[in-house]
Amino acid sequence: MAWEYTDCSWMKWLASLRATDKALTGEEFPWKLWISMNYVIALGIPVALIVIGGLVKKIVRGSTWQAADFFLGVELALSAVTSSLIYVFELSKSTDPSQKAAALGVYSVTSLFLFLIIVGFHQEWEKKPQDLRGQKIWLGGFCNLIGIGLISGFVLFVKGIQ
Repeated sequence: MAWEYTDCSWMKWLASLRATDKALTGEEFPWKLWISMNYVIALGIPVALIVIGGLVKKIVRGSTWQAADFFLGVELALSAVTSSLIYVFELSKSTDPSQKAAALGVYSVTSLFLFLIIVGFHQEWEKKPQDLRGQKIWLGGFCNLIGIGLISGFVLFVKGIQ
């Protein structure tokens, strides 16, 4: 029998899981346990951004894969700085903005400083296309790790996951 659009058995199953402890323990939904782990989210998001960003760069350029497609430290660090600035405005609307203000201040200064370091590395190493090994180490490794660390740090230590 073919599945029909009007068949809502999956919706009934989902509703039954919400009504039981199975949904909370991950017995039926193992992915619920994964998304409840802060470290999985904090590291998974930037790694997914690197993969998606590299794929997008390749598609937009329209040629073969290049190592430079995955040198996304600048973009990751900039997204971390953006996250902290957005959170500043979110905290300003809070009734008790001092609750995370110190962590946010330290994070904002650190992320901006590390962003500038990443820009410096990109300025230095993008001029050396003949040294692909060095580019992979410094741009694909070191700079991407700083970007991953910044986004993960924001998720784990500043914003948190509720």
